[in-house]
Amino acid sequence: MPRLTKSDKAALFLQKALNKTELPSKSRKYRKFDSSRKDMFYWVGKAGGVRVGRTASEAISITRHFHLNLRKWETKNNFADI
Repeated sequence: MPRLTKSDKAALFLQKALNKTELPSKSRKYRKFDSSRKDMFYWVGKAGGVRVGRTASEAISITRHFHLNLRKWETKNNFADI
């Protein structure tokens, strides 16, 4: 089984741990996920970068904090090998 990319891991974390759903996006660079606020979205880039904001270009990077929480979640749920 191939290993997951950082982008796939980020998407999995948003879906499984944070209960976010992937939404259709016009962007070819980013995958779009819903947020707790109606006018804000999570944006996951092809290299695993995570941003939050209304649009991909206006969004602010939260990659460092997001991936720290992702690693904690992986070890807690025994997903360290993915």
